[in-house]
Amino acid sequence: MSAFVVALPESSNLMCKRIAFGNLVIVYVGTIIHGAETGIVMHPIHVTSSTALGALASVLAMLFPYPRLAYYEVRKARRSYIERLKHFRDAISASGNITACNFITEAKSLSGAAEKLLQSIKTNQEGMLWERPQVRFFKPHCINSVKKLQDMEISVRGMDIALAYFPLVPVDEEFKRVLRQQISLKLEKAKSSAHCNATIAPETMRNENLLTISASLQGLPASFLHYCMKLLSDNSPISEDPDCTDGKTQKTDATEWRLGSIWRVVRPTKKNLVFAFKCSLSLGLAVFFGLTYTKGNGYWAGLTIAISFVTGRHATFTLANARAQGTAMGSVYGVPCQAGGISAVIGALLILGRDHYGPPSQFAIARITEAIIGLICFITVEILFDPSRAATLAKSQLPQSLRALRYCIDCTFVSPGQRQVPVPNTLALRENHKQLKSCLNELKKFIREAELEPNFWFLPFHGACYRKILESLSRMEDLLLIASQILEGSQVTVVEENMKKDIEDFRTKVSSTLNCLEKELIKKYFPCEIELGRNPNADVLRMLSGNEEVDIITSSFLQHSTLLADKIATDRNEEMLRGQMIFHYNCLAFCMSSLMEEAIRIKNEVKELGKWENPS
Repeated sequence: MSAFVVALPESSNLMCKRIAFGNLVIVYVGTIIHGAETGIVMHPIHVTSSTALGALASVLAMLFPYPRLAYYEVRKARRSYIERLKHFRDAISASGNITACNFITEAKSLSGAAEKLLQSIKTNQEGMLWERPQVRFFKPHCINSVKKLQDMEISVRGMDIALAYFPLVPVDEEFKRVLRQQISLKLEKAKSSAHCNATIAPETMRNENLLTISASLQGLPASFLHYCMKLLSDNSPISEDPDCTDGKTQKTDATEWRLGSIWRVVRPTKKNLVFAFKCSLSLGLAVFFGLTYTKGNGYWAGLTIAISFVTGRHATFTLANARAQGTAMGSVYGVPCQAGGISAVIGALLILGRDHYGPPSQFAIARITEAIIGLICFITVEILFDPSRAATLAKSQLPQSLRALRYCIDCTFVSPGQRQVPVPNTLALRENHKQLKSCLNELKKFIREAELEPNFWFLPFHGACYRKILESLSRMEDLLLIASQILEGSQVTVVEENMKKDIEDFRTKVSSTLNCLEKELIKKYFPCEIELGRNPNADVLRMLSGNEEVDIITSSFLQHSTLLADKIATDRNEEMLRGQMIFHYNCLAFCMSSLMEEAIRIKNEVKELGKWENPS
C-alpha cells in the first residue's frame, strides 16, 4: 500500500519514486528482520538521513572539481547541435563530388546524434528550473529553446534531404555563395550567443533575385535547399503546438485556474493507476518471497527492482537481464569491477556497507538468488499487465502510422478547387501533424523494444526493414510540415485547372498506395479487422509503379506552373514576382516528388517484409 501511494501521483519525478521505493524496502524489511529492537521513530529517521546525505553527496559531486550545472550542459549541447551546419556549408562549398559526398555522409552521421542532443537538452532544462528559479516568474526563454531547436531540426532535415541530390545536380556558383554566406552567418550568431535564451536574429534571405531559378527537375533540389535555409534563417515556427494557437482560451479566472491545477496534480489517471498497481504488486511479491527464502538477506529482492521501474512500456527481459548481470558483478567483484552499471555499483556499496554478513561466497550467492527472485516477480507482473510482445505492437502500429500519414497528406494537399479559403484549415492540419508525430513516436518505441526483446519460439523481428520504413515515414513527415509552410504562402494559392489535376493525381497516387499497403498489413496480421471501404483491387491499379511515373507527374506540374507564372507576370517589372512564383512552385514540386519516392520505398520494404515472414 505504501508503494501504491508513492507511485500514484503524476507530478512526482520517477527518480524520487525510485528513491522512495528503496527507502520503503529498507524500512519495512529492516523492521521485520530486527523485530522489537527496531526504533519506531529512529529507524525511519536514520534511513531518511542517509538518503539526504546521499543527495548532498551527489550535489557536491556535481559541483566539484568543476560545476556541471544543467545550464552549461544545455548551452554545450545546443552549440554541438548547431555545429552540424558546418558540414552542410562544406558540402555546398566542395569542388568535387567525392568530397561533397564525404561531407554529406558526416552530416548524416551527426543527424542520428541530433535526437539524443535534443533529449539531453530537454532533460537538463528540468534541472535549470532548480538552478534558476527566476525563470518561473520572468519570460521562460530557456523553456522555449527546445521548441526552437525542434523547428530548426525540421529545416535542417529538409536540407539533408535536398543535399542527397547535390553531387548529381549541377549547382550555380552564385547559389553556392548565397547559401555559404547564410550558413556562416547562422553559425556566427549561434557561437556568439552566450546564454541559452539568446535567440538567433532572423536574417531574411534577400538574395532570391540573384539566383537563376528555372522550372526543371534538375533545379528542384537547389530550390528546396534554398527554401529550407530561408526557414532556418527566419526562425519560422514550423511545429507549432495547436494547443497554443488561440490566445483567448488561455485567459481564465485565477481561482478556477488554481483549483484546476490542484485537481490535475492530484487526480489519478489510468496510466498512473496501472503504474502504481505494477509497482505495488512487484515490490510486495518480491519482498514477500525474498523474506520467505532467507530472512536475513530479504533486502535484495526488493532493492534490485526498486530502481528498475519505468513508466510506460519497455523491454522487460532486456532490462531484467541488465539488472541480473549488474547484480552478479556487484556481488562477486565489488568495487574493482563496476562495468555492470548502476546495479553493480549499488551491489558493491551495499556489500561494503554491511557488517557480519558471514562468508563472502555465501553472501554473494544469497544476494544473487534474492535478486533473481525479485526479477522473476518483476517480469511476471510486467507480462501480466503488458502481455503483448513489442514485435506484435510494432506490426499493429505500422498500418496505423500509414493511415495517419494518409490523412495528413489528404489534409495538406487538399484539392485547391475544394477550398473555401485560400489555405486549408490550419488548426486541423496541425492536429493531423500532431497525430502523425504521435504514431511515429509509438512505432519508433516499439521497434526499439522489439529489437531488444528475445525471440523465444517466435519468428525473428526484421528490425532492418522496419527501420527503413520508419526512416521513410519520418522523411515524409518532415516534407509534409515544410509543404504546409509552402502552401500557406500567397504565391502558391493561385493555381489553374491543369495544376489542380496534377495535385489531385499526386494526392490520389500517394494516398492509394498507402491505403493499399495499410489494408494488406491489416489483412496479413489482423484478418478480422479489415477496413470496410473501396475495393483493394481498385487501389492496386492506382498505386505508384515507379520513378518514371513520379517524373511524369512532377514534370507536368512544373510545366503548368511555368505557364501560369508567365501568364500572371506579363510585364518586365513583374519579373521578380514570376521568379518568386516559380521558386515556390519548385519547392512544392520537390515535396511532391520526394513524397512519391518515399511511398515507393515503403511499398518495396513492405514487400520485403512479406517475403521475410512468408518465404513461400
